[in-house]
Amino acid sequence: MAGIRLALDTQLHMRIHIIAALIATAAGFIFRITQIEWAVLVLVMGVVICAEMLNTAIESVVDL
Repeated sequence: MAGIRLALDTQLHMRIHIIAALIATAAGFIFRITQIEWAVLVLVMGVVICAEMLNTAIESVVDL
């Protein structure tokens, strides 16, 4: 969780991804998506957040 917090504090794109995930979650409730669709949505949101954190880590190493 500390890594996610650091990424949120320092990376604009991470904040954008989190906001998009919150909007997608709200849309899921509004459109009453199925359990399978929830599973796919959560999986995709997790992959995007992980990819953004990996990208941030690689950028930090390259900047050194």
